[in-house]
Amino acid sequence: MVTQLRIVMILFFVCLPLLNACSDDKEKKENKEKGVIEQATDKAAKEAVDRIKVPLEQAKTAADKETARSRQLEEQEKRQ
Repeated sequence: MVTQLRIVMILFFVCLPLLNACSDDKEKKENKEKGVIEQATDKAAKEAVDRIKVPLEQAKTAADKETARSRQLEEQEKRQ
């Protein structure tokens, strides 16, 4: 009886770390996959922002040039 108890205890202490190690690998893989998904999401978001940002910046630059040109024309009219 004592021998059987020892065997069970030994198996328990040997199997427990193995079970724990297997579950950690699964969680690490899930975390790694989440990392890949997050990276892909971040990349897609950055590309979308760049695609929106560039035309807006170009429009702002054009508006600034137009405003500057309008002021320049007004100043020329005042001088004449």
